[in-house]
Amino acid sequence: MIHLILLFLVCTNFSLVYSSTSCVTGYTLVNQKCWMLVSQSADEPTADEYCRLNGGGVIATLKNAIDNRGLLTILNGTSVSRLWIGMICTGLSPSTCRWADTTTVQYTSFSSGFPNDRFGQCVYYSADGYPAGQWASGPCEEQLPFVCELPTTSPDVTGDCLDYANYNNYCYMKEEDVQSFSWAQKDCARHGANLVSIHSYLENRFITSLFQEGKMDLWIGALAPGSALIVWTDGTPNNYYNLKNSGNGSCVSMGFDPNTNSTGDWSSDERCRENGGGILVTMKNAIDNRALLTVLNGTGIHRLWMGMTCRESSVSWCQWADKTDVQYNSFSSGYPNSQVGKCVYYNSYGDLTGQWTSEPCEEKLPFVCEILSSTPEIVGSDCYSQYNNFCYTRVRDKLSFKAAQQNCVLKNSSLISIHSYLENRYITTLFNIDGSVWLGGQITPYDTLEWTDMTPYDYSNLKHVGNGTCVSIGLVKYTNAMDWSTGNCESTYPSICKRPLTI
Repeated sequence: MIHLILLFLVCTNFSLVYSSTSCVTGYTLVNQKCWMLVSQSADEPTADEYCRLNGGGVIATLKNAIDNRGLLTILNGTSVSRLWIGMICTGLSPSTCRWADTTTVQYTSFSSGFPNDRFGQCVYYSADGYPAGQWASGPCEEQLPFVCELPTTSPDVTGDCLDYANYNNYCYMKEEDVQSFSWAQKDCARHGANLVSIHSYLENRFITSLFQEGKMDLWIGALAPGSALIVWTDGTPNNYYNLKNSGNGSCVSMGFDPNTNSTGDWSSDERCRENGGGILVTMKNAIDNRALLTVLNGTGIHRLWMGMTCRESSVSWCQWADKTDVQYNSFSSGYPNSQVGKCVYYNSYGDLTGQWTSEPCEEKLPFVCEILSSTPEIVGSDCYSQYNNFCYTRVRDKLSFKAAQQNCVLKNSSLISIHSYLENRYITTLFNIDGSVWLGGQITPYDTLEWTDMTPYDYSNLKHVGNGTCVSIGLVKYTNAMDWSTGNCESTYPSICKRPLTI
């Protein structure tokens, strides 16, 4: 069964310019906390969900006597006599209690005989009686008012975060275009931002409040090269971890499902193939083979996939992921062995360090992606997709072949010409669509293919000949489909422009 997952993204835009401590709209600053009184009664689970959906908050936590007294100021002038606080206790001692932000309980103000889970595992605050401000246990299904809590933040003095979400001194931008991981990161970079990094349970909870449209997944700015390792793309420390599902890739997404309690869980995803059109690493010589150890140094990774498959138990039946034959190899004795498996992994530990071994392809292992090097463009800053010393521009507008070429000319480019399997593979990452995209190829009256940029015709992936002479590539979401077809030049498709980098 194939599951198509809708992927959105969240950018952490920038750290807000600090001027003073404040709260977002609807919340009141009390003793360096942001609180919002909800006087409408609800059971504790409903109250918790209400706070999450309103800015990613939790039910109020009272970590000291100042917080405990401060809650009375929120209730002053109201008729509220009891309300939920953000605590759960599973026994008869404060040691069995935990705050809603998942921290342990140090300060308490329990009435005598509490906590007591025989009365209920939830905890309420008494605002009347003597002395006011004491806590007691109650059944979680009881209907009581409550206070939501958020961390303080800085006011948006520049106005840059006006249309985005302000949380804990950072600005968060929600983007609802369906994109690959690499394109999502590039989209954030255009706004001076990064895909979001998450550093606490509360921040993770806040992110879940940004999307309330039902079941979906969104990209976060993490790579998971191993089942216990997270690397944030913005370079911030790995000090919070919520990876619950390890897939066949290393790009990390966050899941949303209103019908389960898994909202906010992270998963690594096989669609990391879309990172720049890369392939699994190839090692064409002993220098490459030794260099891979430097990438793995300090990671604790002992085995990882490399970009080779072997159909039979002989090196002559092996092929690299870039479709080239194998000249150099470092197979361990007795390998390759197609009876064991047709995929190949690299050993980085013990006596087999640097040697290669066969393994079933369904085995789950870390891996290294490889793309061609490129020289950075130093003149002009409008190129967001650079590959092998060329600049590629995707055009989403659907145009005829002629109009698409004219549009590329206006960009000092030409419709794309493709000259290798690797370049063709890279092209599949530029669009995340089901459908055709114009290439810059046309069939001549002599049944040969010519590129509009007049470069040599030295690679072809033409698989389907239709009623026309203009060439397009057929794409399928979340796959590496990359066959070419000829068709009617008046058909309207998106397109890709290509030009050499200005170096």
